[in-house]
Amino acid sequence: MKLQVTQKLGHKVAGHTTRPETREAVWAFMKSYMQTSQGRPPTTREIRAGAGLRSLSTVHLALADLEYDGLIRRGEFGTTRGIRIVGATYRLPEEAGEKSGGNE
Repeated sequence: MKLQVTQKLGHKVAGHTTRPETREAVWAFMKSYMQTSQGRPPTTREIRAGAGLRSLSTVHLALADLEYDGLIRRGEFGTTRGIRIVGATYRLPEEAGEKSGGNE
């Protein structure tokens, strides 16, 4: 069996490397987390805990699989919270003290 390796955003991706249920758990947690946190992505440690995984390497492999599938994009290595869901729109939260009427 021959794997095709491609280069995407600095990450080497070689097809699917995790079980489908692991990918689904990570994907479901990420969508839920980002909806409740106004688009702020989770850290890999938060994904590990939220998806019920034991290893950070499993999280990284699942993220690589999701990126390979075109569902997410990741920033450069070492970037905290550098995950983006492809096609999602992000809004800034409303400022509590913001006034709409100009200067007073």
